[in-house]
Amino acid sequence: MKKLIKIVIVGVAIGLVPVFSQAQEIKDVLSSVAKAATSSTDVLGSLLGKTKVNEGDIVGTWSYSKPAVVFESANLLKKAGGSIISSAVESKVAAQLAQYGIKAGSMIFTFTADKKFTCKVGTHIINGTYGVSGSNIVFNYLDVKTLIVNIKHSGKNMQLSFTADKLLTFLQGLNTVNGANQTLNTITSIMKSYSGMQLGLQFTKKK
Repeated sequence: MKKLIKIVIVGVAIGLVPVFSQAQEIKDVLSSVAKAATSSTDVLGSLLGKTKVNEGDIVGTWSYSKPAVVFESANLLKKAGGSIISSAVESKVAAQLAQYGIKAGSMIFTFTADKKFTCKVGTHIINGTYGVSGSNIVFNYLDVKTLIVNIKHSGKNMQLSFTADKLLTFLQGLNTVNGANQTLNTITSIMKSYSGMQLGLQFTKKK
């Protein structure tokens, strides 16, 4: 209980948990937060991928489903407050990504067997080549940009995880909305709030 109280206080301090009315008892708040944390069924989990991914496993078309907070180690995940804080951060980031035009079903990745990829958000498209090395995927696009991100795969689920600077680079390449810098700065600021935290973009396979 003391740990949950501490986490909620931290959440309020950084603006991730709303300030509750005085009439609402703290035990009700903690109960609802704990319930949300224990009901998570994320098949990809909260840690970076460590298992080798085969290029053949990702060939096909993938539709973006949601953001996911991932940590570089279980120790860092524990220090950050685990799934309770993760859920709060994911909700905040999801709202920011939506302003950028990225919401469920709006971002489509296509990987071909000849190592070409296309990422489409609305009318904005990035084309390039890719390669998989262990648990990382290497994107080459716009003639000069090379981007290495963590990849995690399980059946029809895939997650691409970005550090703050790499996410910034990738989204700037899409350039989907006016005033994007403010949105990007908000996302990177949220990500930098915790040591070893990255943002995962989760996808489900369409075909």
